[in-house]
Amino acid sequence: MLKNSFFLILALTAQPVLSQNVKQEVVNYQYIQLPMSPVDKSISNYQSKITASYIEENNRKTAEYESEKALAQEEYDRKMAAYPAAVAAADAAFANEMKAYNEKSLAEKVVEKQLLNENTKPVKRVPPRPYLRTVAKPKLQKIYDFEALAGTYLNIDGFENSTGNAINVDVTINGFEYTKPVRKSEKKKYISNGTTSYKTYYWNEMTYRHTMSVRVTDPSGNQLMFVTPSELNNYTTYKTKSSEKTVAINEEQLVSDLEQKILQSNLEFIQNLVNDEVGYKRTDRKGSSFYVKEKKGEYTDILVAYNESTSGLKMLVDNEEAAKSEISRALVAYENALLEAEPNNKKARIGKKVTLPLYFSMIECYWAIGNMDRVDELMNELNTMPLVRRDKTKKEEYQALVADTKARLKANGL
Repeated sequence: MLKNSFFLILALTAQPVLSQNVKQEVVNYQYIQLPMSPVDKSISNYQSKITASYIEENNRKTAEYESEKALAQEEYDRKMAAYPAAVAAADAAFANEMKAYNEKSLAEKVVEKQLLNENTKPVKRVPPRPYLRTVAKPKLQKIYDFEALAGTYLNIDGFENSTGNAINVDVTINGFEYTKPVRKSEKKKYISNGTTSYKTYYWNEMTYRHTMSVRVTDPSGNQLMFVTPSELNNYTTYKTKSSEKTVAINEEQLVSDLEQKILQSNLEFIQNLVNDEVGYKRTDRKGSSFYVKEKKGEYTDILVAYNESTSGLKMLVDNEEAAKSEISRALVAYENALLEAEPNNKKARIGKKVTLPLYFSMIECYWAIGNMDRVDELMNELNTMPLVRRDKTKKEEYQALVADTKARLKANGL
């Protein structure tokens, strides 16, 4: 009996336990996102332009400035023309006063000085020379090369930038707004070796924004979208790095730098909105894949599938046919591996550590090649499994992706 028990224990301990060093990887690739509001297939061109709503206000301020400068010059010229006569009159008045003063006797002059307690000798009063009144320059919104900006930042993926039967993208920019930079401070408490000390830190802070709107119309002038993004209405806060010393700030340079930065950022935001609606957007994606790191060759099929799927995903936009072929080969291996899946068996080759990454990789690949039916099946199976928070989050991200994809497929009649 004891001998049999020994062999039973030996048999149990001899069973192989696979060490699964699963490496989950992010695959960076691109795919073509379908539009939510597709236009007729006969439309292949687009035209984009940018206009500034503040041009008229700039012109009004400039006109007022020039008018005020002209008035100041007119006033100056008139006063300068009259100045020689005013100087001559002052000289004549002084000469007459001096003549009358010199005709007085010394006794008269002494009495006048004692009575008036001042020297009554005339003083020449020279009229002040006229000066040109300074007119402050108005603060104007910056004028850009709008054509160049539109050519750089307002492109629709999947369409040619050309005239004739074109989608029209019209963006209106409303100008850079900001609050004057202010100096702020904060006192911080430090305790070291039982000693309390305080330090004051200073920084400069300001807020800014650059609002915009976009209108998209088809070749017939029918409006496809019009939006003033609320995201661009919010002010952004800028802070300099805090320091124990006060830091001077070049307001003019700072404003110029921030204006250029937010202009580019907001135009890119607008471009994404337009492409999301009507473009065939070349979209960056961080996909999910995995392999098992080991030396015995027990997961060679997974490694080969990982390499094939990764290669296929990375060429999805530039060579769709070859990409789908690579991904499909990987999916054959993944499907075979899934048949072995035993999530509750730690000793299984495709145990829990491998099963979940396998599901996510398969969903990624089937989604990439457009097999939404199989994606739904895998998502439903995944819904029956207990997941930790990280995997729940990942599943929810796929659910959002799938829902968005289905909405776009439906919008495009697919």
